Amino acid sequence: MIETIEELANKIGVLVVDAIKKQFLLQGHRLTGKLIDSIEQQVQVRVSGARIQVLAESYAKFVNNGVAAANIPFGGGGSGARTSKY
Repeated sequence: MIETIEELANKIGVLVVDAIKKQFLLQGHRLTGKLIDSIEQQVQVRVSGARIQVLAESYAKFVNNGVAAANIPFGGGGSGARTSKY
């Protein structure tokens, strides 16, 4: 059976989305499930080939990249704060 470019791109997109969701779950990023549920793929087929876009909530980049220790406003000392807003 010969598959079209769109069918192949859809299969690849599904594999990529599943892998991203699995990584977020393995890293413990499943509070409400909103982020994981928002991850999806879209395929656009053109004469020159196919484009696979993976879409997610805008805060996914922060979950993925994390927050550098220097940017966490908790030094454990002077302010008397016991917890960080992060």
